[in-house]
Amino acid sequence: MKTIMVHSFRRGTGKSNLVANLAVLMVQGGAKVGVIDLNFLTPSLAMLFGLDEDQIACSLNDYLWGRCRVTQLVQPVLLPAGISGKTWEVLLASASSRPSDVERMLQGRYTFEALGELLLQFSQAYALDVVLMDTPAGITPDTLATMAHAQTLVMMLHTDQQDYQGTAVVVDIANRYLNIPRQILVLNDAPLSLDVNQAMDEMRSAFNVTEAWVLPHSDELATLASADLFVLKQPLHPLTLQMQQLAQSLLD
Repeated sequence: MKTIMVHSFRRGTGKSNLVANLAVLMVQGGAKVGVIDLNFLTPSLAMLFGLDEDQIACSLNDYLWGRCRVTQLVQPVLLPAGISGKTWEVLLASASSRPSDVERMLQGRYTFEALGELLLQFSQAYALDVVLMDTPAGITPDTLATMAHAQTLVMMLHTDQQDYQGTAVVVDIANRYLNIPRQILVLNDAPLSLDVNQAMDEMRSAFNVTEAWVLPHSDELATLASADLFVLKQPLHPLTLQMQQLAQSLLD
């Protein structure tokens, strides 16, 4: 099973949107995909997949507090049929957005061991090919615990100097202390005037990574405002096709 952590130094990079859309594209490509929303303070994946809070009987918070098992935690999300008429399923483990649960998570944290046990049980129970982990922005003990379990780290950033500096810190920590096998940079919502090849070359050089991607700004994505999954609403859009290439690269 591949474990992929999608992270950013600053909030607002489009990280959760990318996780949800990559999960859809991977499932469409034939992979068995699990998604874990570890963003306990501002969880958003359930909303992106069209689930209401009352549809989630057991949250990731409940699991970590010992209130339920993995098979009670995981919520199968049935995606709308595509052009082929085929339906797909993403397996979601979602953090709770209830104010009392969010407040309790502010007072504690999950451990390296707890996350490892979750990944093991999730994989074994559902025979997963890949797990995508969405994380809160920044650097915290929880972030480092998650990174230590990742085979691939996807770092998202915008064309912003503070973002570049913060991302460099995260990449340096990952290189020096965590020995993550694969690191990928994704410059998201890039200006359409940007020289894509030059930007990728500069990122690879500046951050000492071998893989860099640029996803351009899309008015259609901005208009959607997280109300739906972009790749399902716009299956032939150039941005969807680029994300499809990224999804396939992550599975290779």
